[in-house]
Amino acid sequence: MLPGDYTATLTTYDQTGGTGNVLSSAQAVAFTITAGQSNNIDISLSGAPVSTLVVPVGVFTESNGTGGYDLIGLGAHRFVVETLDADNNIIAGPGAPTFTVGSTSGSLGVTVVAPKTTSPNEFSVTPPSSYSASTASFTVTPTFAGQQTNGCTLTGASCTGASVNVDMKQMLAVANNGTVPGNVSLYVLGATSPFTTLTSGINNPTHLAADAAGDLFVANWDGVAASNVLEFAVGGTALTNTISAAGGYPEGIAVDALHQDLGIITCGTSCSGTNADALEIVAPPYNGTPAAVTTPISDPNSIAADASGDFYVANCATCETTGLDNILEITTAGATLYTYELVDSCPCPGLFVDPSGYIFVTDTVRTSIDEYAPGGNPLPADTITSGVASGEQVLAGNAGNLFLANYTGTGGSVVVYDYEESTASETITSGISGADSLAFDAAGDLYVSNLGTSPGIKEYAGAGTTLSQTVTTGVSNPQAIVIIP
Repeated sequence: MLPGDYTATLTTYDQTGGTGNVLSSAQAVAFTITAGQSNNIDISLSGAPVSTLVVPVGVFTESNGTGGYDLIGLGAHRFVVETLDADNNIIAGPGAPTFTVGSTSGSLGVTVVAPKTTSPNEFSVTPPSSYSASTASFTVTPTFAGQQTNGCTLTGASCTGASVNVDMKQMLAVANNGTVPGNVSLYVLGATSPFTTLTSGINNPTHLAADAAGDLFVANWDGVAASNVLEFAVGGTALTNTISAAGGYPEGIAVDALHQDLGIITCGTSCSGTNADALEIVAPPYNGTPAAVTTPISDPNSIAADASGDFYVANCATCETTGLDNILEITTAGATLYTYELVDSCPCPGLFVDPSGYIFVTDTVRTSIDEYAPGGNPLPADTITSGVASGEQVLAGNAGNLFLANYTGTGGSVVVYDYEESTASETITSGISGADSLAFDAAGDLYVSNLGTSPGIKEYAGAGTTLSQTVTTGVSNPQAIVIIP
């Protein structure tokens, strides 16, 4: 070529002789040829997009079959976006577009982080911290801003982008220890098979808890040296933290609503452990040394937390032979606020504090539930005996009524008490052969981990007495359940 200024236009097609579909092009690119030297001309061919493809990353985001995506649990859900040319090739490299994310519509309050320079093909969507049945929509659009050629203007190109519709799904976690070493199965609510299973570090899981961010905590009961509590960060299946159980067995775990501190009760010397019985308190991000409260902890059986950030620990060391068994209300700083006297309880597996601060504890000797008023009165304000058999767990339903899981007693049952009533209003027995733990979803449906002759997770719509679904796939001797968020 002779020296001088030129303008180049290059176009690629999927057929010979300049026919077929346009795949890419560099249009009207100005360049100069200078005499007496080598001339290097930088030309990038922009792809001709005909469609935009959005794909979720990871198991916690699923296509829902209706053109949208389910955001399972909390945290940021990642997506990859690409454009395709007329031959369904992914457009990549210097001639690929970047992407913009439009404003959201719909009443689901998601937070969308648009693609960045360091990751131009990725964006994320984070649902609100509280469950909502609403949806949200937005559009991801390719753009060739700043490039030599605008691929959107090429023949046959379409840059209308992709409409993304998302909703939010609660997640059910089930601790299984039917076979060694056990695992934790994760389900989308309503599904009968797990979408993933946690195994990293798990060995004989016995208790579950979750914080407000959606992190899951799993208590392992695996000998004094190996017992611990595992943290799985929101949206991941990899082990995030391992929290020591301080030379004892984790008898229970709970997260306080105010500070999001994790409380772990450990049975140490009372269970042939190497250290004293304790309440361990671990603050977020849960990777520091736990603060251990050992006095006056003695053979702790159960733990609960209230809305004010206090932990409650049921001590059941003496079975009332010395009258020292009690419930301690302990601040996250480790100070004992109040001591509530246990009338006669050995063991006392069910401990619950309702949103108003009332304390409920099951008494397996007297087959009763003792209720304590908040504020330190050491004696029970009321005692419930109607419907109580073994009393594995006590939990309030969405309407404020009280639910009790009985493992024993004519095949087991779940007993319901209306708010501030001590007589059972109904008893759930359908599908029950040993009720162990309870959970409620945002719609008010009841979930029961059932052992006995028909193990599985039982679901009762509207917390009614009719069994609506049984989950058995991925379930093996379910010890604990929790719903996130």
